[in-house]
Amino acid sequence: MNSYRVKAFEYLGQALTTAPLLLMPEFKLSFRIYIDSSGDGLGAEIHQVQSINEKPVEGPICFISRKIKPAEARYGKVKWSVDALGKPHYFPERCVFEVMTDLTTVK
Repeated sequence: MNSYRVKAFEYLGQALTTAPLLLMPEFKLSFRIYIDSSGDGLGAEIHQVQSINEKPVEGPICFISRKIKPAEARYGKVKWSVDALGKPHYFPERCVFEVMTDLTTVK
Protein backbone atom coordinates (compact mmCIF):
# COMPACT_ATOMS: atom_id res chain seq x y z
CA MET A 1 0.00 0.00 0.00
CA ASN A 2 1.21 3.48 -0.76
CA SER A 3 1.47 6.17 1.90
CA TYR A 4 -1.73 7.91 0.74
CA ARG A 5 -3.78 4.76 1.33
CA VAL A 6 -2.15 4.13 4.70
CA LYS A 7 -2.91 7.71 5.82
CA ALA A 8 -6.50 7.42 4.57
CA PHE A 9 -6.94 4.12 6.41
CA GLU A 10 -5.51 5.59 9.63
CA TYR A 11 -7.74 8.66 9.31
CA LEU A 12 -10.80 6.44 8.82
CA GLY A 13 -9.89 4.40 11.90
CA GLN A 14 -9.50 7.57 13.96
CA ALA A 15 -12.79 9.02 12.70
CA LEU A 16 -14.67 5.82 13.55
CA THR A 17 -13.28 5.61 17.08
CA THR A 18 -13.49 9.28 18.08
CA ALA A 19 -16.69 10.70 19.53
CA PRO A 20 -18.00 13.80 17.75
CA LEU A 21 -17.88 17.15 19.51
CA LEU A 22 -21.46 18.20 20.20
CA LEU A 23 -22.26 21.89 19.87
CA MET A 24 -24.56 23.82 22.17
CA PRO A 25 -27.55 25.04 20.15
CA GLU A 26 -27.81 28.72 19.33
CA PHE A 27 -31.54 29.24 18.87
CA LYS A 28 -31.12 32.46 16.87
CA LEU A 29 -29.39 30.49 14.09
CA SER A 30 -31.03 28.01 11.72
CA PHE A 31 -30.66 24.25 12.11
CA ARG A 32 -30.08 21.47 9.58
CA ILE A 33 -31.82 18.18 10.23
CA TYR A 34 -30.54 15.15 8.33
CA ILE A 35 -33.10 12.35 8.19
CA ASP A 36 -32.88 8.78 6.97
CA SER A 37 -34.92 5.65 7.37
CA SER A 38 -34.70 1.99 6.49
CA GLY A 39 -36.81 -1.10 6.99
CA ASP A 40 -35.44 -1.48 10.53
CA GLY A 41 -35.23 2.04 11.92
CA LEU A 42 -35.28 5.76 11.47
CA GLY A 43 -32.86 8.41 12.52
CA ALA A 44 -32.09 12.08 12.45
CA GLU A 45 -29.12 14.30 13.15
CA ILE A 46 -29.56 17.94 14.05
CA HIS A 47 -26.65 20.13 12.97
CA GLN A 48 -25.93 23.83 13.07
CA VAL A 49 -23.40 26.06 11.37
CA GLN A 50 -21.66 28.12 14.05
CA SER A 51 -18.64 30.38 14.08
CA ILE A 52 -15.71 28.67 15.81
CA ASN A 53 -12.41 30.58 15.83
CA GLU A 54 -14.00 32.97 13.31
CA LYS A 55 -14.63 30.13 10.82
CA PRO A 56 -18.05 28.70 9.94
CA VAL A 57 -18.17 25.09 11.15
CA GLU A 58 -21.10 22.70 10.82
CA GLY A 59 -21.36 20.43 13.81
CA PRO A 60 -23.88 18.08 15.40
CA ILE A 61 -26.25 19.24 18.12
CA CYS A 62 -27.89 15.85 18.77
CA PHE A 63 -28.56 12.42 17.31
CA ILE A 64 -31.96 10.71 17.33
CA SER A 65 -32.76 7.12 16.34
CA ARG A 66 -35.22 4.36 17.05
CA LYS A 67 -36.42 1.03 15.69
CA ILE A 68 -39.48 0.82 13.48
CA LYS A 69 -42.43 -0.49 15.50
CA PRO A 70 -44.22 -3.59 14.17
CA ALA A 71 -47.37 -1.58 13.40
CA GLU A 72 -45.27 0.94 11.42
CA ALA A 73 -43.62 -1.74 9.29
CA ARG A 74 -46.38 -1.51 6.68
CA TYR A 75 -45.79 2.22 6.18
CA GLY A 76 -43.52 3.45 3.42
CA LYS A 77 -40.14 5.13 3.65
CA VAL A 78 -41.71 8.56 3.14
CA LYS A 79 -43.90 8.16 6.24
CA TRP A 80 -40.91 6.97 8.28
CA SER A 81 -38.87 10.00 7.21
CA VAL A 82 -41.70 12.37 8.10
CA ASP A 83 -41.96 10.65 11.51
CA ALA A 84 -38.23 11.27 12.01
CA LEU A 85 -38.90 14.98 11.44
CA GLY A 86 -41.40 15.03 14.28
CA LYS A 87 -38.96 13.73 16.89
CA PRO A 88 -37.09 16.98 17.82
CA HIS A 89 -40.19 18.37 19.56
CA TYR A 90 -38.10 19.85 22.36
CA PHE A 91 -36.78 22.65 20.12
CA PRO A 92 -38.71 25.94 20.22
CA GLU A 93 -41.41 26.21 17.56
CA ARG A 94 -39.95 29.33 15.97
CA CYS A 95 -36.61 27.75 15.12
CA VAL A 96 -35.80 27.52 11.42
CA PHE A 97 -34.97 24.01 10.16
CA GLU A 98 -33.48 23.04 6.81
CA VAL A 99 -34.32 19.42 6.01
CA MET A 100 -31.64 17.31 4.34
CA THR A 101 -32.74 13.93 2.97
CA ASP A 102 -32.13 11.58 0.09
CA LEU A 103 -35.87 11.25 -0.59
CA THR A 104 -37.04 13.51 -3.41
CA THR A 105 -40.69 13.13 -2.33
CA VAL A 106 -39.99 14.75 1.04
CA LYS A 107 -37.95 17.59 -0.44
